[in-house]
Amino acid sequence: MMEVTEHSKDDIQYPVARRSLIDGIVVLFFSKNTGVVIKTSPDSEMIFGDISTDWTSCSDNTIWEPVDITITG
Repeated sequence: MMEVTEHSKDDIQYPVARRSLIDGIVVLFFSKNTGVVIKTSPDSEMIFGDISTDWTSCSDNTIWEPVDITITG
């Protein structure tokens, strides 16, 4: 089960989750530009599990909004 909630901190300690302001996907970042898609959206061509080492920086607030995630299982 995964819960996505708003994030209020400005400091980055990896891993960190970000939601795309463009298409709503959620990416779990392991570094500034490396991450994996953990939530998709109907507006995105990305699929769950897609990995990239070339994401737009997770600190770019014109592309990403910070979110907190809780992963249980």
